[in-house]
Amino acid sequence: MRSRVSSDVIVSHVTFSSHELALRLTQKWRFLVIEGGKVHIAGEAVATFDKRGGTVRLTPTGPRECSRWVAWAIQEICLGAEAVDDQADPPRISEPPLTAEEVQEAAQRVVKERLAAIAKEADPAGGAQEAAVLISYLVKRGLLELAGPIAVVVRAVMPLLHEADDTIGKKLEDVLLDLDEVDELFGEADDLTKLVLNNDHIFDR
Repeated sequence: MRSRVSSDVIVSHVTFSSHELALRLTQKWRFLVIEGGKVHIAGEAVATFDKRGGTVRLTPTGPRECSRWVAWAIQEICLGAEAVDDQADPPRISEPPLTAEEVQEAAQRVVKERLAAIAKEADPAGGAQEAAVLISYLVKRGLLELAGPIAVVVRAVMPLLHEADDTIGKKLEDVLLDLDEVDELFGEADDLTKLVLNNDHIFDR
């Protein structure tokens, strides 16, 4: 079994507190946010964040290059910090592994691939893409909590989006509340209608 050190990207000699580090990173790169022990790039969680003393451990949950870029970014704003990836050769991260644009694209690619997989599972014929985007958006915004597979929920709401009108919110509410896979629905029918008709879920990219 591999040790945790071998799988993490590590930044040593970090003098900022966790709060100050997170603040400074977001000030320099608006798409980079650290909260709840997770690193988000363009809204996608790409790594867990653990700072103990002067050492930051980034455990990749997305593309490893994203964690390497975050380690470089920490090093960039913290004088004297050293970013290391023991799985790379050389291990020292002295140059940014990606550009700022590339790291955002890498995170967004993960989101697209996940949505595509959910949509395919819900409907192999290819008609569930928007439903996958909508349900994922509702979960992400805290408007919906699931107790079962997301693909089942996507499959159930998919037909409703084919002809969305001002009754879509009520229809979504009725279907979602009838599913065992749905734990809680916090969005009201009127809010759901506005969200769908305004394409909020589509433009949240």
